[in-house]
Amino acid sequence: MSVSFPHTLPVHGTEIYFGNDYFYALPEKVLLHVPTKTMLVADCHFGKASHFRNNHIPIPHAAAIKDFQNLHHLMETFVPERCVFLGDLFHSASNAEWLWLHELLKMHPNCTFILVEGNHDILPVSHYQNAGIQVVEFWEIGSIILTHHPMEKTDSFNICGHIHPGFTISGKGRQHISMPCFFIHEKTLIMPSFGALTGFVNMGKRVRGGKALCLSGNQIFEVVNP
Repeated sequence: MSVSFPHTLPVHGTEIYFGNDYFYALPEKVLLHVPTKTMLVADCHFGKASHFRNNHIPIPHAAAIKDFQNLHHLMETFVPERCVFLGDLFHSASNAEWLWLHELLKMHPNCTFILVEGNHDILPVSHYQNAGIQVVEFWEIGSIILTHHPMEKTDSFNICGHIHPGFTISGKGRQHISMPCFFIHEKTLIMPSFGALTGFVNMGKRVRGGKALCLSGNQIFEVVNP
């Protein structure tokens, strides 16, 4: 059964209080803002597999197909009225995956799609417009500013992408496990990259303080960064 925004949210997510507002983080690497029925997605990098294949690097299409399936499933499950991509929606110049994305978005005509432009979003604006995507420099939810790159020297709360945050947990016997995460530090919330081919940066070595909401399977758990 679909669980749309007006109804009870799934138990495998976790609520985040950020910027005097509540968001719902899912292990599928998206944020939901229930009052505005908005879904936030960062760093999909659609087209990356085809880009590498076109350059004779044998990246399998399976990962790309899975990303499209995951996005479609989330759209079908939560039926957002607005989907905001926080940059790097498409990785490169147009290729076959752009047509896949276009067809996927057409399957959700009642949703408004917004792209906060990122450094990899190099296609002509007309491409996005023809696919029903509004391109902006930033977006706002209340007093929170949504961007691709983290904002610097600002007093505003900021939700962003770009970094591809992850976190490494070390155990006995030199054992460790690394996983993607939502990372919150002061007034910045950095979203994990949605795309499977993106990798991630160990935030525990990048900054001091903050906390990571680590993603493992269908679970989210919090780790405080010392």
